[in-house]
Amino acid sequence: MKIAFDAYPIASPRLSGVGVHALEIASRLCKWEELDCTLLLYDFLKRRGSKEMLQKRIPQTKIVQNNLLPYGIYVELWNKIPRLGLEQVFGTTADVFHFFNFVVPPKVPGKIINTVHDLVYLNFPETMEKRNYRRLNMHLKRSCQDADVVITVSETIKQELIDQMKLPKEKIRVVYNGVDQKRFRPVLERISGLPHDYFLYLGTLEPRKNLLGLLEGYRIAKPKIGDCKLVLGGAKGWEYQTIFEKVKEYGLEEDVVFPGYLPSEDLPKLYSGAKAFLFPSLYEGFGIPPLEAMACGVPVVTSNCSCLPEVTGDAAVLVNPKDSEELAWAMENILTDTALRDTCVTRGLERVKQFTWEQAAEQVFSIYKEG
Repeated sequence: MKIAFDAYPIASPRLSGVGVHALEIASRLCKWEELDCTLLLYDFLKRRGSKEMLQKRIPQTKIVQNNLLPYGIYVELWNKIPRLGLEQVFGTTADVFHFFNFVVPPKVPGKIINTVHDLVYLNFPETMEKRNYRRLNMHLKRSCQDADVVITVSETIKQELIDQMKLPKEKIRVVYNGVDQKRFRPVLERISGLPHDYFLYLGTLEPRKNLLGLLEGYRIAKPKIGDCKLVLGGAKGWEYQTIFEKVKEYGLEEDVVFPGYLPSEDLPKLYSGAKAFLFPSLYEGFGIPPLEAMACGVPVVTSNCSCLPEVTGDAAVLVNPKDSEELAWAMENILTDTALRDTCVTRGLERVKQFTWEQAAEQVFSIYKEG
């Protein structure tokens, strides 16, 4: 069976959540003898060096590259030049084409699998960059209609696709994300330069992650949590300046640490060193970081909304992310209540065993064989 993967989200130097999902699925399936896999790559004039990055991440796999059009321009041309389909751009055919990044180009010459990770553009459009909102608003509904199967990563998002996109439930398959538990596990080594005691957030620094609410909760909790600092790890995202401004407004410059984007090999050390992992996001399609923290033996505080209760089960402290007082209460209790911490750690280590990338890849393979 010939499979073609849209490798655009895998070739970025800094992987997003979508990129992690795509890499973990594609890298496993590309090793299967039953599959003849090709990676489709956009790299305008080879300026990004994406092919080299892709070869490093998924070695010994055929790459078909388009260097003539930037991906963003190609997307803009979909409505204007419908004949400019995938076959014309890449000159390749396959039995199955799998798109990991929400949208599907026109004229795909094979079975179409489209992975839709969330519907943030409908539910929290104010938290998105305008260009990304425009791309999804123009193409997501049509992409879902064109797809033979739509994969999503939680039952929560499946229901949103049914209710908000009017997709028939028969067309949707849920494939949970996984955690590499050989890599994410409790370790003793720590990252130099970080405080001895710290709460941790890890993810893009952007409005949807509710970091302003987290800072407000931390400010309220500060008198009761001693010298426990707050580490906000991750790359700067859209509207990140407001986060730095809020830290200054609250006078927390000595208490909040921004280590920036950290390489993946450092993440187990970063998680393992934390007193607790804080993830009060307003909206997620899945939420991989809370599970990674659980795998590293760290108690988790997360939101009681969107898919996060579905993913974390009874292994996390759930709070209303819009209630700063409740966030502050959770920080204080997860730090000082030994029984609560121990319960969260034990349950978390068990909970994460339910989510593996091997299982996810097998489910995706089964979807390829349908029909």
